[in-house]
Amino acid sequence: MYITLILFYMKKSIIINARNEGSWTTKTISNFDKHFTDVDEIIGVDDGSYNKWVTKYHPKFKLITTSGAIGVARSRLLGVQSAIGDVVLISDGHVYYNSGDIDKAWELASKGYIVTSTTISMLSGKEHGCGRSHDTKTHSATNARAQEGDEAGLIGGVYFMRKDVAEEIICPSKSHGYNEQLMTYAALSLGHKIYCLPSFKFEHYYKKKFNYHVKHAEQTRNRNLIDWWFFDRRPPSNVDHLELDYKKFIDEYRVLSPSQLRTKMQQINDNLLRKKQS
Repeated sequence: MYITLILFYMKKSIIINARNEGSWTTKTISNFDKHFTDVDEIIGVDDGSYNKWVTKYHPKFKLITTSGAIGVARSRLLGVQSAIGDVVLISDGHVYYNSGDIDKAWELASKGYIVTSTTISMLSGKEHGCGRSHDTKTHSATNARAQEGDEAGLIGGVYFMRKDVAEEIICPSKSHGYNEQLMTYAALSLGHKIYCLPSFKFEHYYKKKFNYHVKHAEQTRNRNLIDWWFFDRRPPSNVDHLELDYKKFIDEYRVLSPSQLRTKMQQINDNLLRKKQS
């Protein structure tokens, strides 16, 4: 009864971020509107798409348009900052709800967890396990099968968390690539807990022409941001004020030092590897 009351009074927002994803933004919003019936708002963040979003869904929907290609992270952050929800669901614009306990995801998020789910490709049928291993030296990532409650990297483009947590862990990188790694390092550095909920599943459609064009130089820059923000290495060139302010924020509020963060990530990777081998 107590949990039900908390969920009833807690405001919930959905933030859907997309760039050049065609009709999939419409399909995603329509699908979420059908299954997430008790949300207080659905926010669409159009990051300078060449195709128009359809905005006439229901009174709870609102559209934010960026100045154009500010990046997936800053688009997500813009949506979170404008949200009225105490807890938020952040999703890409090419996603369908599949199955799982929606109330449980909201409840875990309300307790401060970053809840990550399982995703299934609509194109290949391949299921991406809930969790991800990260190599802190090379920044290579490998899909992994995590059990419920495990800590692992964020994956799948769908996350539940409290608004205040989201504002802390969505790093203001201005380019695409390694966004899940960036959020993972931020979450662990700041002492936030990641909760894998593999029974909560989404289907996703991914096609390059509907999304950001991921350039090698942008990926390299985000890897450099990871090294600078969380491991005290040299910053990339042309750091802007948002990136500099975030570095200062991490330095002031982190609870894991760079060496402790490496150890934490290695423990997560070892745990995932043992389960994979078994």
